[in-house]
Amino acid sequence: MAFFIQPTVSSDIKQKIQELNEIRTALSTLDTYVENQQNSLKKLSVEKLELEKEREKIEKILQIDREKINALFDYQAAVEGRRAWLEILISFFIGVLSSSVVTFFAIRMQNKKDEKEERNVPHNQANSADAKSRAAD
Repeated sequence: MAFFIQPTVSSDIKQKIQELNEIRTALSTLDTYVENQQNSLKKLSVEKLELEKEREKIEKILQIDREKINALFDYQAAVEGRRAWLEILISFFIGVLSSSVVTFFAIRMQNKKDEKEERNVPHNQANSADAKSRAAD
């Protein structure tokens, strides 16, 4: 009679097997976590590259806009400079014209005054001459 003796697995071996299974599960979970983190980093890297390209495009646009704005300011300054000279010239000619008008009227009034005095002087001289001739008579 042969008895088959079934080997019994000791509790230590069962515990070690259970620990190894838990480690396998933990490693599997860790592997999944690492893969997820790698995928996230890859996505972030791609997004970073896209954002850098977008930033370069925007910088080019801003540079073009700055050049246009600077050109516009330069043009406006040139126009304002020309306007300033035009205003100075107009003011000068208005001043010359107004001085000429005032001088013209001052001379005219002086001439009228002189004419009036000339009319009055001969009349007064004639009266003086008449008075002298009467006094002599």
